[in-house]
Amino acid sequence: MIKAHFQNIRIELIKEISSAEKSLKIAVAWFTNNELFDTLLQKCKDKVHVELILINDAINIKQFGLNFNEFIKEGGVLYFGDSENLMHHKFCIIDDKVLINGSYNWTYWAETKNEENITIFKGEVEILKSFNEEFRKIVSTKRQIQSIETNMLNNVSDENSFFNLKNIGVNEYISSAVDLGNRGNYEMANKIFEEVTKLNPVKANRVLQNGVTSNIQVFKNIYQSISTKTYIPSTDTTYEGYCNSIRNLIREGNYINAIGLANTCATKYREKFTVHVYCGDAKTKLNDLTGAEIEYNKALNYRHYPKAKILYYNKAYNYTFFPRADVFLKLGQKDKVIETLNEAVHAYKKLNIPIGVTKAEKYLNDISNNQIPSQIE
Repeated sequence: MIKAHFQNIRIELIKEISSAEKSLKIAVAWFTNNELFDTLLQKCKDKVHVELILINDAINIKQFGLNFNEFIKEGGVLYFGDSENLMHHKFCIIDDKVLINGSYNWTYWAETKNEENITIFKGEVEILKSFNEEFRKIVSTKRQIQSIETNMLNNVSDENSFFNLKNIGVNEYISSAVDLGNRGNYEMANKIFEEVTKLNPVKANRVLQNGVTSNIQVFKNIYQSISTKTYIPSTDTTYEGYCNSIRNLIREGNYINAIGLANTCATKYREKFTVHVYCGDAKTKLNDLTGAEIEYNKALNYRHYPKAKILYYNKAYNYTFFPRADVFLKLGQKDKVIETLNEAVHAYKKLNIPIGVTKAEKYLNDISNNQIPSQIE
């Protein structure tokens, strides 16, 4: 029997692999899918003899990738193909009775992005014989891997891969994190997403932003975890340095690290007004409006009224009226904006600071004419 499949390929693979009773011989260029991997692990535990040939590159062997050491520990036999003489096969032989062959790598990219196919051959003796011979030919030139050490993970080069992480983007990592999160492994999902943020922070933020906005639970859980962590920079760690770094991260679209850096700053410095505002700005960008509101209110609670010299959006203020009014503006509290600006007019008149009076009165006049400013500074 010969049958081709173009849809639900992963499901078909899992169904066929799960039927194995004696042996599995797999040659697949790239392998990142956790569900397929767990199916192989289960067959190893069921005492099925599982042999696996992969390319030794940064797609297959990476931090937070599939745990091939566990595969080996459970009795699986692992071989590495070279990336120079590319082992580009994607086939699986089950109990020497069934062959699965096609274009489909066992990756999230193949599952979600590509047009792929597999063909399942059952009882085709000559075809099975040919693929068995090819498998044995490849194995005869490879060294069996006894374990994957930490230094191997660190030394595998993206640049020497036929395809590398830069070529395929961070989609494999993102898909892996989502898959693990959906299956309840939030700890590993969070670690992987932190790695994504290092590799491509703008894309990581965009994916997280869309996920949170779409109310997808796995992204909400990932966000909840990473938004409470800290990110320590190697740059200026003065308060002003932290604030400038946070603002730069927001401008770059790296809201995740901006939040982490704000959390770090808030634990180190007594002055917290500005850093909580910036944290609120970053959370707003990630569509966490509730979290942003909390940060803005924290900023207001840390004010030193009526006089406090603060740095706010690269400007130094001796009085908090305009920064506070700006935070109320972010919160949508128009009455509080007007009240704070009126306080500014009164105080600046009393202090004989005409420039402050003029500025506050202009904002009040604009608001009375329904010309709401985008920012008060």
